Amino acid sequence: MAGRQLKEIFRAFHTRDELAFRRAALEIIEEEQSKHHNALARDLRKLMVVGGSAVDGAATIIVPPPPKDREGDWNLADVGEPQRLLDDLVLSPKVAESLRHIVTEVEAWPRLDDAGIARRQKFLLTGPPGCGKTSAAEALATELGRPLVVVKLDAVVSSYLGETASNLRRIIDYANEAPFVVLFDEFDALGRSRDDASEHGEMKRVITTFLQMTDRYQGPSLLLAATNHPGLLD
Repeated sequence: MAGRQLKEIFRAFHTRDELAFRRAALEIIEEEQSKHHNALARDLRKLMVVGGSAVDGAATIIVPPPPKDREGDWNLADVGEPQRLLDDLVLSPKVAESLRHIVTEVEAWPRLDDAGIARRQKFLLTGPPGCGKTSAAEALATELGRPLVVVKLDAVVSSYLGETASNLRRIIDYANEAPFVVLFDEFDALGRSRDDASEHGEMKRVITTFLQMTDRYQGPSLLLAATNHPGLLD
């Protein structure tokens, strides 16, 4: 480890300069990787993103209880602390680059906001069953140091008229309360094309309402949807 990097680490700690701390820490991790000390590099990276409030603001995130249905009988989402990193996944170079670009862009949101540039904060993950869509969402949450919210569509979709849209609104309201990574898994169960003759009128109205809510969403969370059947979506 270079003496310069050690000096930068200590100087950043003394001045509470988080950006300088992260820059020096990343240089150390990259140096260890270049020496093929992969286990150490992986552990250091994991400590950076999930292990300490001095490096990442995730430890200061106050996680409110997950939203419940109208009767309060069950949660509409599961909220947890992610553990997988992108380096833990087996990814093609193109997919890995795309996911890392998402991380970089989300971390740059404050600068994009200051520059008046619209955020990209809604992404669709597609692929066959078992290809790693949910794992990729978890890794994004870990890299960003954010809790992962997995929406339980079986709880959200209700047989009561208008209740499904209300449940979805509760999810979106919850995504406004703190910086999360929110995953709508098996999204084709909810976002089917409104031209699908098999869908009844109520679900078509739900899809319209949900698309309007997500189009307007500008909160602190990253919204992800995952599906095995992208051709079925609206």
